[in-house]
Amino acid sequence: MIHNPISLRGLIDWKAKDEGPAEVELTRSPHMSAVCLYLQEGEGVPGHKAERDMFLYVDQGRVVVTAGEGRVEMGPGQTLVIPAGASRGVEARERAILIVVQSPPDRA
Repeated sequence: MIHNPISLRGLIDWKAKDEGPAEVELTRSPHMSAVCLYLQEGEGVPGHKAERDMFLYVDQGRVVVTAGEGRVEMGPGQTLVIPAGASRGVEARERAILIVVQSPPDRA
């Protein structure tokens, strides 16, 4: 089944956003999930271990991603895959929009 395309622009009004990261689910199936993650400068997702593969795409802004024992700074248009079982975390260096795809999806 094909779903209609989604525009990332305007999903969250930055001015109305409460403190803390904001997340909008884009799609979910039994095999994967995709979310749009909005972070203000200094916000992030603390390091944690997950038993899911993760694909990360930076749409806007700059972030530092911790994956396993490494750290990498990423900017617009860059992607990263983190395998299941590896620890991962992210912190925004400036306001950022990320697309995060996980397989299998976390339990909702």
